[in-house]
Amino acid sequence: MLDLSKLQHISDIAIDSRKVSNNSLFFCLAPNKEITQQYVDHAISNGAHDIVYQFEVSQVNGINYYQVDNVFDSYVAFCHSYFNNVSEKLRLVGVTGTNGKTTITSLIKSIGSHFINSGQIGTNGLAYNQIEKDTSLTTPFLHDTLAYLTEMKKHKVQLCAMETSSEALHQQRTKCLDFDVAIFSNLSHDHLNYHKTFENYFLAKKILFDELKGNAVAIVNQDDPYTPQLIKDSKAKVMTYGINEKADYFAQNIVLKPTSTTFELVVNNVIYPVETNLVALFNVSNLLSVIACLHQLGFNLEEVLPLLKDVKSIDGRLNHIDVNGRHVLVDYAHTPDGFEKIYEYANTIKKEGRIISVFGSAGKRDKDKRPVLGEIASQYSDVIILTEEDNRDEEVIDIAHEIKRGIKNTKTLIIEDRYLAIKKSVEISKVNDLILILGKGAETFLDRGTKRENWISDVEAVFEIKKQTDD
Repeated sequence: MLDLSKLQHISDIAIDSRKVSNNSLFFCLAPNKEITQQYVDHAISNGAHDIVYQFEVSQVNGINYYQVDNVFDSYVAFCHSYFNNVSEKLRLVGVTGTNGKTTITSLIKSIGSHFINSGQIGTNGLAYNQIEKDTSLTTPFLHDTLAYLTEMKKHKVQLCAMETSSEALHQQRTKCLDFDVAIFSNLSHDHLNYHKTFENYFLAKKILFDELKGNAVAIVNQDDPYTPQLIKDSKAKVMTYGINEKADYFAQNIVLKPTSTTFELVVNNVIYPVETNLVALFNVSNLLSVIACLHQLGFNLEEVLPLLKDVKSIDGRLNHIDVNGRHVLVDYAHTPDGFEKIYEYANTIKKEGRIISVFGSAGKRDKDKRPVLGEIASQYSDVIILTEEDNRDEEVIDIAHEIKRGIKNTKTLIIEDRYLAIKKSVEISKVNDLILILGKGAETFLDRGTKRENWISDVEAVFEIKKQTDD
């Protein structure tokens, strides 16, 4: 292990030579000697004075070099030591699954904040107290996560819920984080562009539970068929939640309304009435995982449940906006399972009007789901407007035509500019129509070509267009 006493002068930790600043400690994770030299030279030119490496490099005077057998292992050990094992000093909750991660972490933070100072890390960035910051990645690299936790701890945060993506788990970005609770929401088709097979995707999710300590708690969805395999090698205590299958935290007699939901929570054969302003059946499942988490962390159910009646809305998740009698629903849904759930909900709340859908599909991502998204949307929609959604180096029109392959007997327009597509949906709508704008939610960027460009967010686009129609 690197001697910390010799490295008190470093300003930060870097594993990407492009992100090195003056006095960074650079861990070179290159796979061979040639690339090691390239990365090390680049890191030094950007200000690094301390280099950790495995393969031989040409050395420069004035630079401190530390050769180790395994750079990644040294990086992990050093990070935890450098940040004083901060993940052990607060209650840390990891949430994984295809859908629901942001909702669950946001609810843990907002409800947990009624009892202790709470924060979250995930798709919508870093949030605690009144502070919000962009993190660029849903699950940051280990040194960044530990820096965020240190910042939180400094501001008296005692509970942090963080999203743990499959890519991050596979890349070991959460290595040796001291999770007290891990939550599994569900597993369905996504990220196969990265994982290649569904089996690999599942195994990445499983890492979170395989690495839990014995006194941690695994909270898992009893309704998901992958749950038994997911937890079979976990040392943690396992608690289940469910709607369709009996579970430790079970919801029965569910009543879904346009603006609220009621159900009976059954825990240890005791029935508790629950009322919440959250809507849609999938949010009952999300809420059960949050209830189970807070209860397992020691909070009293009788004190938690009343707080569910009026929970803070989550940006980009089932955001309802009225535009002159047109009901607009903005949601982050971008997977087949997410589409199924959002359209099932939309079908229950729509009036006598039509459903108009606006969405696209991300470039350089899972292409197989594109016609599937089109097929699901066409089952429920009267009009579909296909548009951009982080097309990256693909053409928007090409992605749209791949989606269109799955669309059957539904009027379909292609408008490449997302803002104009949303505007068109409002223009062609009538009173009592339901407009679904899917895929981006509250995200404030669009990946176009090789650049990430600013985007006002789908929610703000709707409000801006609403103002224009009011004027």
